[in-house]
Amino acid sequence: MEGALPAPEQNGAAIIAYPQWAQLQENGMRFLLGLILGCALTVGGAYIADAVYAPAAPMVNWEVVAKNVGAVTALAREGWRKITG
Repeated sequence: MEGALPAPEQNGAAIIAYPQWAQLQENGMRFLLGLILGCALTVGGAYIADAVYAPAAPMVNWEVVAKNVGAVTALAREGWRKITG
């Protein structure tokens, strides 16, 4: 590509100033894998606790959640009506 500026040369000052950044770059894939695995274990553990320990009473009662979301939505709408007149 004609007229393009060359990329600036890096001197590594940021890595020297922030050694944690260099370590994060080296262990980035391990961190990402751990994050995904941790999320999967959390969701799996909640599912097992819901299915095994209390089959008659799920941890999340979606009717109650829907009622609470509806109440918050109504409160927000009423507040917006008061603000806008």
